[in-house]
Amino acid sequence: PFQAVWNDLAFGGKGIAHGQFNTAHGITVPPGKKRLDISDRPNSRIERFSPYGHYLSTLKMPAGSLPCDINYLNEYAIVASLDGPDPSKGAPIYILENDQLVSTIMPKEDLGLQNFKHNHNAVLRKVGNKFYIVVQAWNPGDFAVLEQVAD
Repeated sequence: PFQAVWNDLAFGGKGIAHGQFNTAHGITVPPGKKRLDISDRPNSRIERFSPYGHYLSTLKMPAGSLPCDINYLNEYAIVASLDGPDPSKGAPIYILENDQLVSTIMPKEDLGLQNFKHNHNAVLRKVGNKFYIVVQAWNPGDFAVLEQVAD
């Protein structure tokens, strides 16, 4: 049977300083890392902590992006955003390579997916030589599977 022991570790708190959050959202443990990556939506960043709650670093996202979560696949990361710098265009999905922004997908504006005003989660997967993104939109709600069609 599963057994767990809980302790009283708490960290973060409300604020704009590094290591604090305006709205802490998704929590990710990157594969092979002993680190917690926590989305801080209003501050447009991913805050990184040790397993003991010690602040390590910040991954800045574009201003106004409201990142909900980050998902990793090898050297790539994908960030679903609740909104974007221009809310009329819908919410972006950011693709990063080694923590550098390399691509932005706008499901509503670029792909005509009208329900994708607020992305909530996205995961990146590779099947064969092709990448796929599974993205979930919140309010009004929808799912999409995006397939890579070019290098």
